[in-house]
Amino acid sequence: VVGYASLRYGTGGIEHAFDTILRGEAHRSAWQVAWAELLHQPPQGQAVQLTLDAQLQVQAQRVLSVSRQAGAVVLLDARNGDILAMASHPTFSPERLDEQWEVLRIDPTAPLLNRATQGLYQPGTALQTVVLAQALVSDLVHIADPVWHATATVTIDGSQLACSGRLVQPRTLGQAYAAACPTPFIPVGHKLGRMGLATAVARWGLTTAPPLEIPTEAGDWHSDTITTAAVLEAEAIGQGRLTVSPLQMALVIGALANGGEMPALRLVARIQEPDGTWRSSPPIGQPRQVISPEIADALWDAWPSHYAGVRGQLALSIAGPDRPPHAWFLGVGPTPSPRYAVVVLLEQTDDPTAAIQIGTTLLRAMWR
Repeated sequence: VVGYASLRYGTGGIEHAFDTILRGEAHRSAWQVAWAELLHQPPQGQAVQLTLDAQLQVQAQRVLSVSRQAGAVVLLDARNGDILAMASHPTFSPERLDEQWEVLRIDPTAPLLNRATQGLYQPGTALQTVVLAQALVSDLVHIADPVWHATATVTIDGSQLACSGRLVQPRTLGQAYAAACPTPFIPVGHKLGRMGLATAVARWGLTTAPPLEIPTEAGDWHSDTITTAAVLEAEAIGQGRLTVSPLQMALVIGALANGGEMPALRLVARIQEPDGTWRSSPPIGQPRQVISPEIADALWDAWPSHYAGVRGQLALSIAGPDRPPHAWFLGVGPTPSPRYAVVVLLEQTDDPTAAIQIGTTLLRAMWR
């Protein structure tokens, strides 16, 4: 997040976004620059204060490192959009960037990539919140609708996608959603159709890079690629062309925790002025109501409880033939009036439940 500043390789992250402020060049006129150079006076840089909680940030980076899995974590205050923790693994040491640059640049694990903001993944069953919300808004389904054969696996290109939850046999759509079972969402996708799915993706802004001071990414997805029933089904269960970042999913879950209102993100809390005073930095963009409070509450309330005060969904996405799945944990807390939202993404993990442990640990730290 903080990024790096190198005379040889330039700047990245916050160091790049606020380079002139950090170097003290932002508010100097040409005359002031010339006078300072004449007197050999170096510019006095100002500081930038982030919304990140220092302890949570260290903890998030540590639990990802301990898991030894490539992945990312985003923890939001859903009420105001403040990013409290944002971690990506593997990462790098900014202090050793110059000496390690060439190795980092060609490393196949991509430590220079911020997976939280720029990593793009098929959502798999993590897309169920988006799909189900649209079907509920359109009055096409209800949480209590009965489902059959919910635990049946779905095969896509030779790989299987199954429920990730522990329910023996979900009987309702809400129970299937809680267990992240893909099969019941195939008929939901058919009810929505191509245009309904397109509306769902647009509603949640999944093809738009979230505005932030550091680089973010969004997948290139168009509904006109849905030309057959098979393609529609794949898109409905998150195994189509649509890709999302952990930050995008954090905004989705943040909306659930915030009564259906998607918050505007804020990563920079305050910026120091040349005179030493501080000014508050507002969020980028505006919050917007995505779904009704009733639907938002119904969605997170359908999720199982993970420890006291934490509700969440463990979701899976196919990572490729003969590879373990990607694991998503989408969580809110403290219930029954959630304020915080967490998203954990672990790439190709043999232990998907590790995502639950990481997410619940960070959420519970907010109210201990």
